[in-house]
Amino acid sequence: STNYTSDLAAHTALMRSWEDRFGGYLVVTGFADATIVMERPPVGDEALLHLAAEVYAICPDVVWQGVGGIAQLADEIRDSGQLFCWWD
Repeated sequence: STNYTSDLAAHTALMRSWEDRFGGYLVVTGFADATIVMERPPVGDEALLHLAAEVYAICPDVVWQGVGGIAQLADEIRDSGQLFCWWD
């Protein structure tokens, strides 16, 4: 994510909060991507939209070059139970 920001503290703090709130843990990491699986994914449209906005805040490429909108990202999170972040 260094092509998006060089301050990774916000990224790691947010990922740590996903661990606390959702039982999220990193399962795959690559050169420009990360996949987080959640043991307790959020339920309900509002909670999913909030989480999708958090992902967008640190990884806008997943919306801009991916799903097309935060609502679509929320649907993807609900369907997969995972958070996928990638930086182009």
